[in-house]
Amino acid sequence: MVSKSKLWWTLAGVVGLVGCQQGVAPRAGGNADSRITSTLAQLNETDRPLAEEQAYCAVQTHERLGSMGVPLKLDVQGEPVFVCCKGCEKKALSDPQATLARVEQLKARPK
Repeated sequence: MVSKSKLWWTLAGVVGLVGCQQGVAPRAGGNADSRITSTLAQLNETDRPLAEEQAYCAVQTHERLGSMGVPLKLDVQGEPVFVCCKGCEKKALSDPQATLARVEQLKARPK
């Protein structure tokens, strides 16, 4: 029989690994850049260049937009902001000023 403590730590590890990827299909093999390009191509003609300019999630700034599925577009104080998944929406909206500042930093990163 597995101890409650070991079971708890196992569950905590699984939840930690899932993170923002909850509900997202596993990443298939192949070139990451081509997968991201293909995923971003699913955005409409207005949103695609905005997401490409931002390039990374406004919350998980190490996650490239499109690496975890089609990015979610948010309206933050009238500005379009993209996040990698539904799991990042609440945090992005909880501090609009910080989110908008992060987006400006992401846009300024060299591509």
